[in-house]
Amino acid sequence: MLLEAIRNDDAQAAARIFYSSPRGVRFVAHATFEGKAARNATWLHNAAAFGSPACLQLLLTANEAWRDQRSGDGRTAMLISAEHFTPASCECLTFLCKGGAEAGFARKTDGRTAAHLAASAGCVGCLRRVLQRAPHLVDASCHRGHKPLHDAASCAARGASMCVSELLRSGARIDEGPTRPLHLACRLGCAASVRLLLERASLRSKPHAAPISDPIPFSRLKTLPPGRRSAHRPAALPPCRPAALPPC
Repeated sequence: MLLEAIRNDDAQAAARIFYSSPRGVRFVAHATFEGKAARNATWLHNAAAFGSPACLQLLLTANEAWRDQRSGDGRTAMLISAEHFTPASCECLTFLCKGGAEAGFARKTDGRTAAHLAASAGCVGCLRRVLQRAPHLVDASCHRGHKPLHDAASCAARGASMCVSELLRSGARIDEGPTRPLHLACRLGCAASVRLLLERASLRSKPHAAPISDPIPFSRLKTLPPGRRSAHRPAALPPCRPAALPPC
């Protein structure tokens, strides 16, 4: 019954059932969400998975220990909200951030953080809130070596380019990972993301290439064949003749 009230985001019914139930039911550590049993999942995990912000606030107040509790696959309520299962997931993530939930956790299965998940969903609002709580996640790597910028560049959602802009503004690097974010954006055909990444690439300081006319170093001249040494031998300078002094 409590699970059904959480699914429907009925905070009044959930509060009545929650506080009238025995303590073992109220603080259950094995609940069911996403249609399957999840080890160490709490009722707060369920509220985040179903997108029930009213019940999430109720449960967050009832037991603060659930705020950062991780389920068997390493997910917290923050990570579940960042996956954006429902349109109300943004509201759930906002309440969790205001409640002091930790944003730096990563899923055990793939190592993706809340910043990766928000970027892959194209939600710039949630991404900004996550980076405000955990700025170091801007360049966090998952098990594949991808960063949030990779997920934003390969996202086809409407807010993908805004996520790219937010990550670049936060200092995300564009030249790391097994595949460059620019390549992913080009493959997807997202012109706005490609333009943002190219603009950032043009602003980067590039090392100056050595001129082609530079002479070969002397240490290498010793190893060159005799025929090639003469080609790189400096020409003889003309004799220095002092200019004639004017008469006194």
